[in-house]
Amino acid sequence: MQLPWFRRSRKHTSVPPEAESPSRAAVREELASEACAGLLHDALERFPEFEPDQAQLLVREVVERFFFEVMDLGASESYHHAAPWGLARHSLDAAVQALRVARSRHFVGHAAPNPEEEAHRLPRIRYACFLLALYHDAGKILQVRVQGPQREVHNPLVEPLGVFYDRHGRDRCRLAWRAGRDLEDHLRLTPVLVGHLLPRAAAGYLGPDILAEVLQEKTAGAQEVREIILEADQHSVREDRRRAEATAAPAGPVYASGSFVAYLAKSFAEGIRQKRLVVNVLGGDVLLGRRFAFFKHPAAVLKLVSLVKEGFGRSDVAVRMLPEDEGGARFFLAKLKADEGLFTDPSTGLWKLKATIRQGGASDVQEGVLIPLAPLDWGAGTAAPFPGSISFRRISDGSEVVIDDFRPDPGQVEGPVPSDPQQPAPSPDRKPPAGQAPPPSPPSPSPWTSPFAKALIDTPAPAAPPGPPTPETPGIDPEDLLRDLVEGILAGWIPTNLPAGQVYVGPKTTFVVTPAVFLRMRERGLYPDFDPRDRTSAYLRSLARLDCVQKSPANRIVYPIMLGPESRRPLRVVKFDTLGLLKTEEIRKRVGIWPDWERIIELPQGWKPGDAVLPEEESDD
Repeated sequence: MQLPWFRRSRKHTSVPPEAESPSRAAVREELASEACAGLLHDALERFPEFEPDQAQLLVREVVERFFFEVMDLGASESYHHAAPWGLARHSLDAAVQALRVARSRHFVGHAAPNPEEEAHRLPRIRYACFLLALYHDAGKILQVRVQGPQREVHNPLVEPLGVFYDRHGRDRCRLAWRAGRDLEDHLRLTPVLVGHLLPRAAAGYLGPDILAEVLQEKTAGAQEVREIILEADQHSVREDRRRAEATAAPAGPVYASGSFVAYLAKSFAEGIRQKRLVVNVLGGDVLLGRRFAFFKHPAAVLKLVSLVKEGFGRSDVAVRMLPEDEGGARFFLAKLKADEGLFTDPSTGLWKLKATIRQGGASDVQEGVLIPLAPLDWGAGTAAPFPGSISFRRISDGSEVVIDDFRPDPGQVEGPVPSDPQQPAPSPDRKPPAGQAPPPSPPSPSPWTSPFAKALIDTPAPAAPPGPPTPETPGIDPEDLLRDLVEGILAGWIPTNLPAGQVYVGPKTTFVVTPAVFLRMRERGLYPDFDPRDRTSAYLRSLARLDCVQKSPANRIVYPIMLGPESRRPLRVVKFDTLGLLKTEEIRKRVGIWPDWERIIELPQGWKPGDAVLPEEESDD
């Protein structure tokens, strides 16, 4: 949703409370309904800084005025919120959802230079999230043709729809979606409507500086507002589709429209039809098992992302905005995981595996992911499984994960299958150790079960080392974490080289504040299963495996620093080699250097308040 400008050409006059009309009564009845009353109450509760009169003016009256503008229009012709009052309900739902997220954000990357200005700015940025989310689909008013009994057609730039209904009578008006409209037309029309809808009280509260920032979308803070609104919109659409499909109660596994899993079957079939996906060939894109398909990462996953965008990008804005790069591939896979459309290793929580593929005496090693065949609509009887064999290992430590799908009968394999020098593949007829029950029979191939790992994976226990056994703990792929860190720096949602920033770049060393940076990642939905505030967190264990992270002789990676002699408290940071973190000259030019890097004071790891501070000359930079 792009809101680069707005106009005001129609004078906004509110309908006095005493001037009750049929349309105004209908609006108040709708706001008191079960669908809207709770949302409106939630919005009022989330503005504790407002006095009661201010909350009435900036929240309740703004929502009521918007409902009076759109009345009982649907949000779409048939896809989501298509029932009467659908546009109003969807807009309010998205606005409240955006407000919920905004209240948990501090927009620290664009904090004002002093506390007084920050206290003024932060609540207004949050209010802007609420207000612009309420108006995010306003352009749809111009996509519906409302005609009265005298063939007069409603013009939303001249008067609210409620006034038009009062003049002609709602029952005598006919509604029809305009022919030839494009799915993206309302995005271009919305900026035209925002200026007409924005009440003077709301514009006055926000002020010209905040309005210019959020509408032009040139700063990272404004882009974060946009992302919050986009996600709130998609959340509302998904929930409405889930409710509709739950009411229909179809048999078998169901994925909501708007769910990336729902897009897999058609996209996968189209990729095979167009021969863009090479299947069951050594060196190809996809290898089929009995219950899973192995997709090479990132090459084959990016092809799948491209197919999904071509097939569903016009109707799903989240799909349309997917970047066709490794970041887009990871976001796509995270969405699949959220809807149980991706295999996840139960021991590590990771989805990417290293595969050794063998066929006819030839072999290949690839990284990839496993997508179940059920959402691909590609059953075991549709095509023969890959005739070779595939063994899987965890990328983090090289330990084996046995997937029975890719263990064919010996007669299926062309030529001998060489043994793995690191760890021999288990024999199908091996006997269990004494006192251990034989493994259960594999489940029938047809049903879609969750989690998959319990039915399909046999993870052999490693030989017990001397002393008490140490259980495996979940982890984070260090290369994924490194890429997400760099992407956050470049995109601006990780504040960098700012007085209240979280990353400070020097010519040789880059200082990343912990746990603040990783909490910011978690806010954005990355690695939600891990708590960065844990001193033994998966974040730190993952970073310790990177060569570009500086380590002490004791293999510790967290150091205290002062930004200057006048600093009141130290920051805890992870130190990266700048050339290892920001690998290209182009990236380093975009990010730049912290102007006061020479004043950074690096302290010993055991430093505590009251100890002497090292002189500035001893900085690595």
